Amino acid sequence: QYRDLIYYNEAEIARASNDDLQAVTLLRSSIRANGNVLSSGPEQKSKSYLLLGDIAYDHCLFDSASRHYDSVSAGTITDTIARARLQYRQPPLKKIAANYDSIFIQDSLLALVNMPEQQRMEILKQKAKQIRRAIDRREENDNNIPVNGFVKQQQQPIDLFAQSGSSTAWYFNNPAVRSSGYQLFKQRWGNRPNVDNWQRLSALSQNIPVQNNSAPLNAIPGFNNDGTLKIDSADITAEDLLAGLPMTPEKNSAALITITTAMLDNGETAMNQLENFPGAIALLDSLIGKYPKSPEIPKALYDQYVCYMLMNQTKDAEAVKNKLLNVYPNNTLAVRIKGLAAKAHSVSPTSIADSATKVYSDIYDLFLSGNFDEALRRKAIADKRFGNFYWTPQLLYIEAIYY
Repeated sequence: QYRDLIYYNEAEIARASNDDLQAVTLLRSSIRANGNVLSSGPEQKSKSYLLLGDIAYDHCLFDSASRHYDSVSAGTITDTIARARLQYRQPPLKKIAANYDSIFIQDSLLALVNMPEQQRMEILKQKAKQIRRAIDRREENDNNIPVNGFVKQQQQPIDLFAQSGSSTAWYFNNPAVRSSGYQLFKQRWGNRPNVDNWQRLSALSQNIPVQNNSAPLNAIPGFNNDGTLKIDSADITAEDLLAGLPMTPEKNSAALITITTAMLDNGETAMNQLENFPGAIALLDSLIGKYPKSPEIPKALYDQYVCYMLMNQTKDAEAVKNKLLNVYPNNTLAVRIKGLAAKAHSVSPTSIADSATKVYSDIYDLFLSGNFDEALRRKAIADKRFGNFYWTPQLLYIEAIYY
């Protein structure tokens, strides 16, 4: 009884002991137990998913964090700070997760391109076979629609427009007869769109809309615009799928650009929207390590430099800055970073933090004194100036309590 709550409490204890691996195991057990009759209800399930998302986020597993947060019903979270944290993190994490999907698709296509031809064709043949089977199952399900008892009792073809029993209602005013006619039609013909020659399946297959050639991946045969396999042809072959692979230098380059752009965007999203600087550095490191010749590398190095400076890790910031200046001396970002370095000599490393602390201390006092409108106005100005990483948790708590 209430095992979901027990597992959750044990997970909180494990988390407090810095045993996140055990906490994740217990939280998954809590979610499974929540389906039992004697459980704590959807509120407890949302709390478990929320804590799973927090753990994944703290370990910079942004894709997993996004999926866990998406499973949370925000209306069931009564903790104001937790709900504000969820609402703050969800949109940027969705963007990062979407980029991960794009990266995975392009990586998979490039992996196929780099395989030996025989191995590549074998995989494509298996995939084409899976698609054909999926189409067969779909059509079979469409044609096997349950028929009500009225239809099953009919041994002879019926007159759809005949009056049923003692009812004198016209056919189109009789829901039972009209429904049976629809079921008989589906049983005989399956799904048919409202077009000419609807009896000819071959004619229907010729009416598949043509994709826009300007779409991503040039609407290649066998793939949707997002690169996923499309199920629209019962005659699809391995050759159709092969035509969708980035086999040419131009398509190969376009796939690489899609990957590196998405990886850079993930790093900048973590930096600018989530203000998770360690996570941003890790994401940018993966781009720099995997694609060292990408044109996005100077921007990635510059972003890392900014993150290290904001974290006051000047030694790491200096190393990244030197790499940018030595490898890309003529890049506009290298010129900019020289200017920032010159200004840094005239500014104390702690001056920005001290200024932010003073501003937010005044806002804190305004909340305590009950001057909420002025506190919120100043807070909005301070957030634009300093970002959301100075005192925001404390202010959110005070705002929730006093406002």
